[in-house]
Amino acid sequence: MILLKYSLSNIKCDIIGLSEIRRKGNEIIEEGNHIFCYTGELQGRHGVGFLIKKQYKNNIENYIGISDRVCLLNMKFEKVTISIIQVYAPTSEAPEEEVEVFYNQIDEAQNLARGKLILMGDFNAKIGQRKSPENSIMGPYCYGKRNNRGGRLLQYALTNKFTIINTIFKKKVKNLWTWTSPDRKYKNQIDYILSNNPKLFTNIEVLKNSIFPSDHRLLRGTLQLKNLRKSRATFRGTQTDLSNEAKRQSYLKALIDKSKIIQWENGEDVESFYLKLEMAIKQSLDSARSMKISKNILTDETKHLLRKRIALQSKPSKNKEEKKELSSLYKTTNKMLRWTCIGRLSYIFIFDYS
Repeated sequence: MILLKYSLSNIKCDIIGLSEIRRKGNEIIEEGNHIFCYTGELQGRHGVGFLIKKQYKNNIENYIGISDRVCLLNMKFEKVTISIIQVYAPTSEAPEEEVEVFYNQIDEAQNLARGKLILMGDFNAKIGQRKSPENSIMGPYCYGKRNNRGGRLLQYALTNKFTIINTIFKKKVKNLWTWTSPDRKYKNQIDYILSNNPKLFTNIEVLKNSIFPSDHRLLRGTLQLKNLRKSRATFRGTQTDLSNEAKRQSYLKALIDKSKIIQWENGEDVESFYLKLEMAIKQSLDSARSMKISKNILTDETKHLLRKRIALQSKPSKNKEEKKELSSLYKTTNKMLRWTCIGRLSYIFIFDYS
């Protein structure tokens, strides 16, 4: 979370889509100036979610985790409701059955959507160049060659009347690819933003530099929301569980302390005593949930090394020594941060009210 927040300090964004959260649970957490929503079924595997600026808290209708590959965010503004589906598709090695389950989960999210649809994420699919029958679902600004998974994505877009938004804005070829192989020899476009209302978008761009150690580049979309004031709708987040050991220990200690002072009084009935026990449990849970975990702060030395890493990473061509230095910088900064990866920052939205 520390590295994520530091990287956001220089990126203009309102909503961020996350892939590969790698956290177990289905939670909504208010953290500083952001609201973090995520869904994961197994620790260290898959997971999707969103990071939303807190100023849009009252615009959130609900967050629904469909699976560790698909989640949904419904946001209501005065004149429009936007439903954002964040996805993380199976890899190209996955069996076809798993891919079909994935698309069925997107269908499920669509059924729960309440407004204009945006479907975005890592589809692990190469759509390649546009063919003549596909003018209604994609533009001419594409990258690479099509594969079977790309064909499946286009079929889904055609069936559901989605437009692949990052193919309709004119960009140089070097600014189209979203993924590169570890050795940087191969590049592909496998991350997409789709919508059934393309007029919402005024731009989509690939952000070239990120301090995140990722083989993906960030996609940023700008949505035009003219004269839309923020909704007064009330957002209610789901209560979080005791998701870490510190909170669990805090709960147990509070419960033990409270149970020591609960006494069975003469003439007291069972129901009255039960209510006291119930109140003690609730108070212990509330105390543990609201527990503040100390936050690490980036030191000046860490910030300096991160800036150095970004500068070297963005250099077009690197000699052997520079590659070695970059590898060393990644190891050093990650060790200094001692961070737990909360996901890949991949898809960003800006709301334009002008």
